[in-house]
Amino acid sequence: MEVGDDRDAVRVGRDHRVEMAPEATPGRYLQGGTEHTHGLISTLLSTVAVRTDEIHCSVPAGRTAD
Repeated sequence: MEVGDDRDAVRVGRDHRVEMAPEATPGRYLQGGTEHTHGLISTLLSTVAVRTDEIHCSVPAGRTAD
């Protein structure tokens, strides 16, 4: 379950993680399609490495130990 905003757009964090309802356990990340939250720079191919690193660093942080 994604969480939307008042324009019914999916909310995306700085790390490109889709904001999910608390009961949703897997993380979902967007690589593109984030112009509404990250601006036009998110479409530039030259920023792919930066976005990839932000996602890479966020994945372990989003996991919880069972």
